[in-house]
Amino acid sequence: MSDGGADYCFECIGLASLMQEAFSSCRKGTGKTIILGIEMHGTPLSINPYELKAGKTIIGSMFGGVKAKVDIPMFATKYLNNRAMRQLTRDNDALTIDKSRKLTP
Repeated sequence: MSDGGADYCFECIGLASLMQEAFSSCRKGTGKTIILGIEMHGTPLSINPYELKAGKTIIGSMFGGVKAKVDIPMFATKYLNNRAMRQLTRDNDALTIDKSRKLTP
């Protein structure tokens, strides 16, 4: 289906087994796994070191890089002043998203 693995895999649930599955589903050489879910039970993550040597990347992300103390008040102020970015509120169907993805270099 993805011809060698996905370029990006996002894990949002917080289960170590799904984190491992997302990492295994990434393309060798360039695949990236982004862990968003929080594993609350302390279950260790077990991955094959060969996959790291093959060029796969696994990273964690908390709040998408937002700095809560600075960014959230700024976003709230923009929203309250009707200056929120309109492009963040637009709905697109899957075909439009796919066309946009193909246009980006």
